[in-house]
Amino acid sequence: MKKISLFILMVILICGYLYYHYKSEEVFRCDGQLLSHIELDNSKIETNLHGTIVFTLNNNMIFEVSGSFNQDNQQYIVNRKMFFTIKPSLLDGMNKTIITHEVTNPLDQVPVELWRRYILPATLGEEFYTEIVKLNKNAVLLQGFSNPLLVCVRSENQG
Repeated sequence: MKKISLFILMVILICGYLYYHYKSEEVFRCDGQLLSHIELDNSKIETNLHGTIVFTLNNNMIFEVSGSFNQDNQQYIVNRKMFFTIKPSLLDGMNKTIITHEVTNPLDQVPVELWRRYILPATLGEEFYTEIVKLNKNAVLLQGFSNPLLVCVRSENQG
């Protein structure tokens, strides 16, 4: 009887560990800061944005971004959500990512052409490649094919 009880206890512990490990690896929320200074096309662009990313089990990602965007001393408020679909690609470690749609808060003042040209990594509905790299237990690097997009830190309150 003791052997059966011990076996059942071990199976329960292993299943619990695997469930916790799988759940904590797949679903998480992280926060990051996007600070940049770009000089392009005789224009000075500065961003100071806070981003919150939620990764879900069904290969979706929600990216909430708020902060400020400056172009040639003209300041705009940024406040929007973008929704992504992420699928594995044939390239090792890379994902095919698509921005499915975005929701702009009425407070957001960034003109569409500036948003698409300087901030958005790709056009809505267009596939682009991303990689998600664990830097340590709490930090994740999101990067495109050749350049980093964002470093984010997992939030403490994980579900």
